[in-house]
Amino acid sequence: MTHRFSADDLSEYENLLALCSSIEVLDFAAPSEAAFMAAGEAVVGRCQVVIAVWDGLPAAGLGGTADAVAMARELGRTVIVVWPTGVTR
Repeated sequence: MTHRFSADDLSEYENLLALCSSIEVLDFAAPSEAAFMAAGEAVVGRCQVVIAVWDGLPAAGLGGTADAVAMARELGRTVIVVWPTGVTR
């Protein structure tokens, strides 16, 4: 499986993944904008509250955080946006 993480972040991701009681794997062979969009739809579709770590800017590509936030708002979900002061992407 291909990930878009640094080596340190991948290690942390794998540690967190090992703690999960269940995992849903979408049917995509590799990361892509379509895969990111589908993942956002899957998450938003299962949540009543979405906590987005987001700078408020448009998505850099299909399936970015802005798309997930827009989906959540369209579905009437509660959206909480977190973006620490001074952080840039």
